Amino acid sequence: MISNLKTPLFSATVLFALVLAGTAIAQDTTMDTGGAFDFYGQVSQGYLGYDDGEISQSYFPVDNDNSGSRIGVRYENTLGAGWGIGGRFEVGITPNSTSSVNLNTPVGSGYTIDKTNIRHLEVEFENDLVGNFAFGQGSMATDGITGIDFPNTTVVAGVSVKDSAASQLLRSVDGTLSGEIIADYYKNFVGRRLFRVRYDTPDFNGFMFSVAHGQDVLHDDDENVYSDIGGAL
Repeated sequence: MISNLKTPLFSATVLFALVLAGTAIAQDTTMDTGGAFDFYGQVSQGYLGYDDGEISQSYFPVDNDNSGSRIGVRYENTLGAGWGIGGRFEVGITPNSTSSVNLNTPVGSGYTIDKTNIRHLEVEFENDLVGNFAFGQGSMATDGITGIDFPNTTVVAGVSVKDSAASQLLRSVDGTLSGEIIADYYKNFVGRRLFRVRYDTPDFNGFMFSVAHGQDVLHDDDENVYSDIGGAL
């Protein structure tokens, strides 16, 4: 129970993030066929200090789980009759993510790259009058919807407890580390990136509507099927 757990006295990240060119480096390459590749990436490293009243621990460098380091490539081309085609492949590179380090697994305890590092692997067909259709690994309709803010501060204002120390173990009142982590108590019900089919309506004077249906194919322990609906102004 949460009542049997101590509240951490201090948990913070100084995300001096080596975020290049705002949040990314990009390089455009245009082909003779009219298609264009856009190579991009970002480095998002920082310092994490954590104190639960019993132990004080520092972690450096750590990767900001709110917007982690990544590399990727986009492709765009026209098909005619108002249609365009696009593709995207993106891989996360977060060896010491703030969502994985804690008092039992410090920085440098090991890192492997596997299929769960794939963030996007999708193809998209778009038309200004019909809308966009996306197929493959990518964002569901509600991915990131709870983090929308009108000032568009996004990552700059995103150093929340869940993002900065999500995997830190909570300590029981008897002084022992529990099996529960901070992220267990910060549910935002936001959508994920899944292998899905997604449709986005055209932009109607600033309003658009999205629907998606998919499944998690990157984690072997999740056989659920997900559907969601979202909208934006």
